[in-house]
Amino acid sequence: MEFYPFDSIQINGSKVFIEHIMSGAARPSTPFETETFAFIKAWLGEEKIFNVETSGSTGEPKKIEFSREQLVASAEASIQALSLKKNDTALVCIHTKYIGGKMMLVRALLHSMKIICVEPSANPLQSISQKEKIDFMALVPLQLKALLDAGLSTTLNSMSTIIVGGASVDEDLISKVQKELTTPIYATFGMTETLSHVALRKLNKIPSDDLYHTLPEIKIRS
Repeated sequence: MEFYPFDSIQINGSKVFIEHIMSGAARPSTPFETETFAFIKAWLGEEKIFNVETSGSTGEPKKIEFSREQLVASAEASIQALSLKKNDTALVCIHTKYIGGKMMLVRALLHSMKIICVEPSANPLQSISQKEKIDFMALVPLQLKALLDAGLSTTLNSMSTIIVGGASVDEDLISKVQKELTTPIYATFGMTETLSHVALRKLNKIPSDDLYHTLPEIKIRS
């Protein structure tokens, strides 16, 4: 079994031991928990091939096969570009059925980060104790807007890094980010076929940076 330094994850407010996930003793109560447990078991069990379902946003949903090495390469590029730190806490609050959620798990498992998972919702922080220190999370624009509208800028600014993907970020939201957030927050460019993002754009850079910058070792040609 691949090494992971923590004996448990937290999911939907409950502590679940890794050994119970691996043995099948962990009993999921939602589809999100089912997908999360299944992926962690496959990853720590050193599966070599992973099937990922597309969201259907650009066509009919389909399953794409990726190798473990491809997922590792994508995760390592993100870890380097975002300067993620070992032993930090990653919040997984987008669905692990799709590539965004799966890659959050890969980054955390690969880079020895603590994992907190919560059922995807507009405000993923509402079910998390204020005592929990979140360092890194991925959001969709709807979630980011809801968190800012809920007056949670201070909580967001206590984090180290935030990424936003899954849809475009409109100018009104970017303006709000620039006014309220100091934590580095990046819009991502990518899709299931590229194993999540291949480029990042810092949203709270002033003056605004309209360009996406590719991750390490990523080259784009016309």
